[in-house]
Amino acid sequence: IRTADGRIDLRFRPITRHAEQVNAVMVATRFSQVVGEFSGRVITADDEPIAIAACPGFVEDHYAKW
Repeated sequence: IRTADGRIDLRFRPITRHAEQVNAVMVATRFSQVVGEFSGRVITADDEPIAIAACPGFVEDHYAKW
């Protein structure tokens, strides 16, 4: 995960995944969540670099129709 200005530069190592899909005519959802660890660097608004190592987190893709 990177920003164009380089202030965020993170790598994600996936560990496990949870997914669901529901299609109930008027309501639909498709959801995928991957849990893992982030490593890399974030630069603050004060230009201070922060090293990130094995920080737990998740990424997801979610579509919903209500």
